[in-house]
Amino acid sequence: MVIHTMAPIITQTIKPIVYIAVNHINYMRDESMDSLPSDLSHILRFTPESLHFHQQSVHRSIGIPFVEKVMVENIENENPIQMLSISGNTVHFHCSFFEDKVLESGGNTTFEVVFLARTEGPVNNTLYIHTSLGSFQYRVTAIGVENPFRLRPFIGAKVPINSSYAPLIHIYNPHTSTLQLTEMYTTGGGLHLELPNGEPEGLRSLWQIAPFETKTIMRANFLARSEKNHTSYIRIKTNSSDDQFVILPVEVEVSSAPGIYSPIDLLDFGVMRTQDEPRVIAKVYNLRPRFV
Repeated sequence: MVIHTMAPIITQTIKPIVYIAVNHINYMRDESMDSLPSDLSHILRFTPESLHFHQQSVHRSIGIPFVEKVMVENIENENPIQMLSISGNTVHFHCSFFEDKVLESGGNTTFEVVFLARTEGPVNNTLYIHTSLGSFQYRVTAIGVENPFRLRPFIGAKVPINSSYAPLIHIYNPHTSTLQLTEMYTTGGGLHLELPNGEPEGLRSLWQIAPFETKTIMRANFLARSEKNHTSYIRIKTNSSDDQFVILPVEVEVSSAPGIYSPIDLLDFGVMRTQDEPRVIAKVYNLRPRFV
């Protein structure tokens, strides 16, 4: 089992796709995009015309990245076209830079789109391809389904400054044989991994999960040192996934404003048996100057 808390998982996963996306894609859409010129469609050709990650009825699991390549051709313009940037208002799709930033007449370039599902259900969005001639719309769709290991992103937590956010990571084994965790990484940025029992080291058996069982394998600990929105990622790999891995976004809002805070975005009691002890998972902070 390999654990790194400061390793650059984004560049090590789909390089350089996800890394570029996190730093490059703009989730705030410009109002001018609502009135894009309609006479640009004959200048650039996109292959495929729109991108469907569920085109072959294969739905995409939450936390497992899938990559598709898009080709852009300059089909009629006699002058070179500068490929400037790609933007959108979605957290599910991420894009690379263009392979070539200048499109000569008759030339083409490519970029890659990564779908990293955060929720179950259909996702429909538009990417905006910005060029020296104007902006082009490109439609992307996908369907997210439950993660086979019952993992989910840690998003929506809001905590007061100088506190901590420490969710436990539970993994379910859907296989008939023992599941072995082999690697876990985080992006850092105040986020690091700890053993659930608080010990500095553990045996290999701690990351072995019996068939059809759920086990707590790690604690992600975020220290809220600065007042802003923080985003990090956790990468998880098992012996059953070959080169496939799970990437879990971790998003935490840190504020110094007085109020009631809950570091839990979802009350998830997991799968419980009738003989199990009661589980208490709710927790709130009161930063108001009076009792509530």
